[in-house]
Amino acid sequence: MELSYLRANDREAFARAFETATESLQTRERNLLRLNVVHGVSGTAIATMYGVHRATAKRWLAAARQTLLERTREELQRALGLDSEELRSVMGLI
Repeated sequence: MELSYLRANDREAFARAFETATESLQTRERNLLRLNVVHGVSGTAIATMYGVHRATAKRWLAAARQTLLERTREELQRALGLDSEELRSVMGLI
């Protein structure tokens, strides 16, 4: 029972942290991720939309993903008051 409570509680905290991290992204980063993840637009198609080389669009996507990951981890760690090792454990539960 305690484990299921922790999972539910941590999932809620993760959702809030993810939302906060997403809101903190620059507009272009959010748009790139929305196009790619939500709408399934390829890096090549995104490059065409933005008028840049395919490699540039893929770098932008990779950087946006990395920024989102780092900010989500930071926010979750802050919200739950965890150290790095505890955060890894929580991420395993989620």
